[in-house]
Amino acid sequence: MEFNTVINLIHHPRNIGMITRSHVAFGGGKLIFLGYEKPWEFCDEASAYATNLQNKCSIMHFMTLQSFVDWSKDNDFVNYAIEISDNSKSITGYNFTRKCNFIFGNEFTGLSQEILSTCSDTLVIPQFGLVGSLNVAVAASISFYEFTRGRGNIANINNNKFIE
Repeated sequence: MEFNTVINLIHHPRNIGMITRSHVAFGGGKLIFLGYEKPWEFCDEASAYATNLQNKCSIMHFMTLQSFVDWSKDNDFVNYAIEISDNSKSITGYNFTRKCNFIFGNEFTGLSQEILSTCSDTLVIPQFGLVGSLNVAVAASISFYEFTRGRGNIANINNNKFIE
């Protein structure tokens, strides 16, 4: 089963680079930028954190939410928000039954209500310590792992330290 990563108005190049790296590491499909006025350009900092793996991604850009929602429906993708909210369900053990888009929001404001209203579910990563939320790149990595683990797709990575 396939997943795409949707980046909505995340500003820090470091976070985008780390999300890209995890996206590739877990076999993500498309890397989608949503809501930016122009396509994202990987600057030196983002490229360094992505270890230039953005070149291994199929990158898409949607300026408007409606164009993204239409594309998702046309291509049979379910949208999942990764967000802390009163209605969030735990991502741990979540039963993903279709191709999906994981949507991650701005480091400070999260996802808008408009975006949340287009998602099938809002998923949260359970936390047990005193920190109120995870860094968006860390949350993305955990989300990809949970999705992959739930599919039984954990590959044997012995002696495969780096992608070649």
